[in-house]
Amino acid sequence: MNAKEYFIDTSGFYALLDAKDPDHATANDFFSKITSDLLFTTNYIFDETMALVRIKLGYQYAIKLGTEIKAGACELLSLETKIEEEAWNLFIKRKDKNYSFTDCTSFVFCKTRKIKNVLSFDRHFIQEGFIIFH
Repeated sequence: MNAKEYFIDTSGFYALLDAKDPDHATANDFFSKITSDLLFTTNYIFDETMALVRIKLGYQYAIKLGTEIKAGACELLSLETKIEEEAWNLFIKRKDKNYSFTDCTSFVFCKTRKIKNVLSFDRHFIQEGFIIFH
């Protein structure tokens, strides 16, 4: 059986850590079911996640999660300038959607890598045609 590729968004990481998050059970379910699947995230998501976790849950949670990500819990990739530029163009084009620039970097990254499956609780991924784990 072929491994599925998943992109992990900030909301997926956060829901996993915060037991009070309404999507906590779903995030736990996702991480308990993956076995040979390939997980990806980007430096933009890493940055956004570290800031959110530190503010909402505290420094120790951010350090623990960051250490796990950097140790290979998922593949952490730095975005190339070409992807950033395409994301900027998408950001300009989708002015009606209220996307963040980081959202746009994720969409372009996933489309470039042909990743359709996402652990995210951000409806913007659905708007862009991605398959959300639930």
